Amino acid sequence: MVRSTSQRRAVNHFLRLLLIWVSSASCEQLAADEWNQFRGPNGSGVLEGARPPIRFEGEAPTWHQTIPSGHASPVLWGQRLFLTGVEEGNLQTLCLDTRSGHLLWKQQAPKVTLAFHHKASSPAASTPCVDAYRVYVYFDSYGLLCYDHDGNEVWKRPIPTPKSLYGMSSSPITSDGKIFLVLDNDLKLPESQLSQSKLMALDGATGEILWETPRPYQKSGWSTPSLWAHGGKKELVVLGDGRAYGYDLQEGKELWYVNGFSRETIAVPIMDGERLFLSAARQGGAGDEVIDPEPFWSSLLSFDQDQDGRISKDEITDLFTLPIRPELPIEHPGFGIPLPKDPEQRQKRQADLFGWRDKNQDGLLTKEEFVSEMMIGSGRPHLCAITPGGRGDITQTHIAWSLHRGIPEIPSPVVYEDRLYLLRSGGMLSGVDTTTGRMLFQERLGASGQYNASPVRVDQHLLTISESGILSVIPLKEPFQVVHQTSLSGSVHATPAMDMDTLYIRTTEALLAFRGEASLAPK
Repeated sequence: MVRSTSQRRAVNHFLRLLLIWVSSASCEQLAADEWNQFRGPNGSGVLEGARPPIRFEGEAPTWHQTIPSGHASPVLWGQRLFLTGVEEGNLQTLCLDTRSGHLLWKQQAPKVTLAFHHKASSPAASTPCVDAYRVYVYFDSYGLLCYDHDGNEVWKRPIPTPKSLYGMSSSPITSDGKIFLVLDNDLKLPESQLSQSKLMALDGATGEILWETPRPYQKSGWSTPSLWAHGGKKELVVLGDGRAYGYDLQEGKELWYVNGFSRETIAVPIMDGERLFLSAARQGGAGDEVIDPEPFWSSLLSFDQDQDGRISKDEITDLFTLPIRPELPIEHPGFGIPLPKDPEQRQKRQADLFGWRDKNQDGLLTKEEFVSEMMIGSGRPHLCAITPGGRGDITQTHIAWSLHRGIPEIPSPVVYEDRLYLLRSGGMLSGVDTTTGRMLFQERLGASGQYNASPVRVDQHLLTISESGILSVIPLKEPFQVVHQTSLSGSVHATPAMDMDTLYIRTTEALLAFRGEASLAPK
């Protein structure tokens, strides 16, 4: 049979589309088997089938590689591990061999002035993402950079630095050959009260902008987006200032939104087979709607030098401030209300804070005065479960349940079977029923302090790491217990990564690899 020219063109066009679809589906399946973005496949904190060790000595890694400072988490593809850092003011992308830890290549971003970041953050805070062909890196001081797996630059796209309260940390994600990046911004549009915030999609092969969607009601945020698959389609979910949105992947069209979150949103949206889970603490980090003043007063007593149960003006030291996160040590930059660096301004701010709470102005701050006006942050801590299929404002129609206590500030939740696990600073772990939102338990890990790294799941165990480097292991199918703890050599800000047999942990100075069996017998 002889086909006409138009028929041949139609067949060729169909075959090209089929090849693109098969290639895309193949890449998506490969990505599900790789820890290729922040928190692994779709930001879930889980790599199904992986069995890295869960009982090991933290000071005896399989290998140890010194790396530049940074808070970005490692990502992997095959036997290559990618991460970013900053060294002597230079932004860098590194690639390591996963089996040996040897440095395979290092590329330096174009020289730029580093953007502002809070003392508790880093200029290298956003985690790269990687697919079968390329690795994509975002530095808020520069923009996007793309390399192939051998370190050759493929493309770069400078992007103006968004204005942010603490510096950017949202990470790019990749799907179907596209890169998605949230650029929420405190800067306003010219002659407008609306913000310059936007969501953008780029072609992974060329860096070409495919679409941009304005987010004019959003200010700076720190959450990384995720993909929600339901009804045979995928939506891009973005949690931001006060509101979460769902977007169409192909054109960036806004599909739905839900209200009820605080000014500061950090956690990644996650989902199970039926629901989407969104969470944000109160602005300032408080996780409970009803604030217990006791921890705040107890932390303030760290300044009570004469131990008379009161704070006097004479006890105002250089570190004195009113606590926001009482679980942190007083020297931690996130402990209390920020203070100016200038000594004179700092002393004035401290005197104002003291006088604000010293109601009778007798120069002594008592517990009664302190707790009389407990105003810690703003907004309402909020965790909610969203059902699919909504359009427009779904706040009143598609929230299955809400919870307002035990909500983490930085760590993202992990879902396993019918439970959602929440990790708060102070080492407080909560379990929530995914169907009803009922709090099932709330227990302490015995490892206090700040938690920046999100928990990850290895089979039926949850792994958590505190900022001070205490790793805890909790079985998920049994009554709550901590079955193993070990101390790592260094503090930890980044979420761990894993492949099928190895756990990778970034400390402030090194990348550590722990390889072996997950089911080692207890000591």
